[in-house]
Amino acid sequence: MLTGPLVVAPVVDEDGETPRDPHLARLPSAMPGSVGCGEEQAEIEKAKFLREYPSYGLFGPSKCFPRTKGDGPLDIQELCAIEFPHLAGHHYLDFAAAAPVPQSLAYRSAEEMLKSGNPHSINAAGKLTASQILEARGLVTRSLFGGAHDYTCVFTSGATAALKLVADCFPWSEESLFVCSVDSHDSARGMGEVARSRGAAVIEIDMSASAASPDDSIDAAGGGHHLFTFPGESNATGARHDVRRWVSSAQKGCVGDGRGGKWHVCLDASKLVASKRLVLEPDAKPDFIVMSFYKIVGAPTGVGALLVHKTALPLLVQSKIYRGGGSAAAAIVLQTSCGQRGLPLGSSE
Repeated sequence: MLTGPLVVAPVVDEDGETPRDPHLARLPSAMPGSVGCGEEQAEIEKAKFLREYPSYGLFGPSKCFPRTKGDGPLDIQELCAIEFPHLAGHHYLDFAAAAPVPQSLAYRSAEEMLKSGNPHSINAAGKLTASQILEARGLVTRSLFGGAHDYTCVFTSGATAALKLVADCFPWSEESLFVCSVDSHDSARGMGEVARSRGAAVIEIDMSASAASPDDSIDAAGGGHHLFTFPGESNATGARHDVRRWVSSAQKGCVGDGRGGKWHVCLDASKLVASKRLVLEPDAKPDFIVMSFYKIVGAPTGVGALLVHKTALPLLVQSKIYRGGGSAAAAIVLQTSCGQRGLPLGSSE
């Protein structure tokens, strides 16, 4: 998978003509001879690649992608014709930023919008939307992750908003330390600015040059609350970090400067869960996990999530003073008293 700036370019051969098969753009760009060669050579290289990897581009039966012919596996070119006709004749090399939007998702989303309502209302549309939101929370924890039954799903406007929420609510002090990976996303590194403004120290580490040591541990006595954040998969290099080892090592205090205290971990899973289901180990679960859904399915661009482990919920709740819409059961007009609905965290974003 290629990373870097947005590149959407027409597929042309060496003579400047559109090749017979525009879906050659869907073959891995690293395939020898597939870039900058003529149509004939590209077809030869494509056939060679498919002989070596016969299962490439084949998908099992799916109700999401109805077959246009036959009953066998869905071929990647057929899938592209069904879901991505708007990309025909183009290369798409920006999966690090977002996946291309499937046509069925755009149409289905438009249909659902006509049925939706305010989830805080008791009318039919509101009740339907409320039930869909509840179902979506469960789908996030079950479909994208394994072993995430003890997490609360809080919907946000994206990974950036989720990281800001953690940074704003975290109990920073002058004893605190914020540690992030040098290949963290800018929004993750921005958490350090919040930490620094609250008196915490901030350092960065190069995870590619460091070894996680889950067997070691630091005395937790004394000190404040510390936070380590890192990407499961790097936007910059595509490197995948060993989530279990780094989470375990960080929670034992082995990623900082050796200071004691309570260590917490925030995993940026935005890029990682776009291409795999992350199974969380029982003995090494991050306190916080953030993601943006457009990284996974292309749209919508304004929705993401923060998963909060049950042991870390008090860190966010203790500073949650502001009341959002739908959180009040009753209010006395012209007075400041208000009865709260007692909703769990995440139910009234």
